[in-house]
Parts: sequence; C-alpha cells; structure tokens
Amino acid sequence: MVHSLGVVVNQRDRYDWPEALIAALFQNLPAGTPVLFVDGGSPPAVRDVLQRSAEQWGFALLRREAFTSANQARLLALERLSVSYLLCVENDVRLAPGCAEALVAAAERHWADVVVPLVMEENDRGRQRIHLAGGTCRLRRTWGGMRLHVREHQWHRALKQQPSEPCATELAEYHALLLRTSFARAHPLHDAAIESLPEVLDFSLAVQRFGGRCWLEPAAVAVFLTPAWVLDANRPLFAHRWSDRIQRRGIAHFRRKWGLGPWSWVLGSQLSWVVAHRSLIRSGALHRHLSLEVYGLLNRRLLAPLQEWFSSSS
Repeated sequence: MVHSLGVVVNQRDRYDWPEALIAALFQNLPAGTPVLFVDGGSPPAVRDVLQRSAEQWGFALLRREAFTSANQARLLALERLSVSYLLCVENDVRLAPGCAEALVAAAERHWADVVVPLVMEENDRGRQRIHLAGGTCRLRRTWGGMRLHVREHQWHRALKQQPSEPCATELAEYHALLLRTSFARAHPLHDAAIESLPEVLDFSLAVQRFGGRCWLEPAAVAVFLTPAWVLDANRPLFAHRWSDRIQRRGIAHFRRKWGLGPWSWVLGSQLSWVVAHRSLIRSGALHRHLSLEVYGLLNRRLLAPLQEWFSSSS
C-alpha cells in the first residue's frame, strides 16, 4: 500500500532556507512530494529570495507577517497537506540520503505515530557529533508533587558510538521528525501557546498522554547545523524567539498544563541553555574571545549569565 508523504519546514534561528539544505531535501524525496515552507515575517530581501527558491524547486511558500513558531507552522501544515505522513524539518537541518524513506519504513514496520532520526550536529568547521539519539521524558509523582525527568541519550557522543538498532524513545527532538497525520490531527500535540521552550518536552509528553508510539530510527540521519553567530538580518527573529519573556511565558504555561511545581531542574537547565544561546547574538561574547564552546559548562553557568546581567544593568 502506498502512503503519501508531505514535508513542512519551519524557521528556527534564521529567516531563510539555504539552497544546500533545499537541495539535500528534494534530492531524496519521491517526485511530487508536497513541501511547505512557513515564512514568519522575513524581511523583504529574504522574502524575495524565498519566493524565487519556491518557484525554482516547486515548494509552497506560506507567508505570515509575524513570528511563527514551530508549533504554529506544524498546525498550519496539518490543515493544508492531505498526506498520511508529515515530515517536519527545521530550516537549519540537512537530511542525509534515504532519511525520509527510512522514517516512513520505520513507521510502517513498528506502527509508530512518531519516528525520529538520529540527529547529528555539525559546527561551522564541519565537525560532527551526536546531538540526540532518543531519550527519556516522563513525569513522576513524588512526595513533593509532580516532577519532570529527562535524559538525552548519546548527547555529544562521538559518531562511532551511534546506536545501530531502532528502539522506542520517549523524547522527540524538533529538528526533524515524522508524524502519522491521523494521530496528529486526532490529538492536540502542538500547543500554540508554547512558542519556543519547552516545546520538545511538551510534545514528547503529549504523545505519551494520548497513547502514541514513538520510535528512533538510526538508519535515518538528520544533521543540525549549529550556528557560530547570528547575522544582522536574522537578529529580529532570533531575539524574539529566544527572549526571556517568551521562554518564561512558555514555561509557566507548561508547568500549569502538566501540574509541575514552581521549580524544576530540567526547566532551569533549559533556561541556562537559552542564556548561553543568546550569547551568539553578541559580537563581544566572552566565549568567543576565549575560544570556548558556547554551550559548554563554563559559558552556560558563568560567562553568558554574567555578561547578560552586565548588559541589562548598564
């Protein structure tokens, strides 16, 4: 039986969709696969480039005049694409050959509602390591209330340590994943009230709440291209998505929704990651002067928070 596939691409830290990533997607899709790129408020110059790319490659361009989160983009795609499976990809991800086919085959083989690839990360010098190979994401009721437990498998391990066999996973990263659309349309998996963090945790818990089957397929590989800095043209998008206001509003909603207490180590760790991530927008970021990794412990725990505090108080 032939099952139709559609693709939605959403913006993450940049407005555009680089030509090399478009080519990597289309070279590995069956002919005629519908692809939708959701453009949330890109500046006119980028909008024009996206329009030309859409005409060249044959993807649909959905233009909105304001920031559009990953959750909003996926809800829009579920409304517009009549397909059996929806491949969700962010615009800084390169799909390896055979990724889409392997994800669909895994969904059919395991009757999975969500299938995630092995996600690699690649820096601006071309060095790769494992970003995520599934993980644990669950709620536990304790004497102090509901607690969130999250563990990312194989995080930042060397490529040679990647898993070889498909397996169930509770954690589904947003960089790239496959959705069975009948399941996604039947249940509220994408909460539009969460515009950034903690979208991944909310999605992973929602899949479990509604009895979904989520699998990791290591034969499918997606490469997340980690940014070294943020170009001036992308600053409005980056600054809005990773603003403290957006993060805290999303986390407050997430806590109420899942009955979590006022403090969570997991959510606190995510906020510290965001502070480090925001240092990409600073030309004088301390981690860059000291040749340190932006997400390393020293920058996350000390340098980035310290520099952000001085910037806000000056």
